[in-house]
Amino acid sequence: MIVLSLLALSACGIVGRDTAKGPPQLQLACQTVECDCRAANESMFGDRKTTEIVWRRNGDATCPAGYVLERVEVDFLGRRR
Repeated sequence: MIVLSLLALSACGIVGRDTAKGPPQLQLACQTVECDCRAANESMFGDRKTTEIVWRRNGDATCPAGYVLERVEVDFLGRRR
């Protein structure tokens, strides 16, 4: 019985490892934290273009084609870095 319990617990641990490999899901997080839609292609010299976030009817945040949703970094006073 103990061996079967250990096998079941180890199987649960193996299955749970694959969930964090994808990109972060910010659709819901951007409802409470500040986010930006930034251009998908990275520029070596300077900031990437930004545009307004598009809000869906269910409250999810999304970006237009060619832009990626990213969390804004702020300091301890809430100012953008």
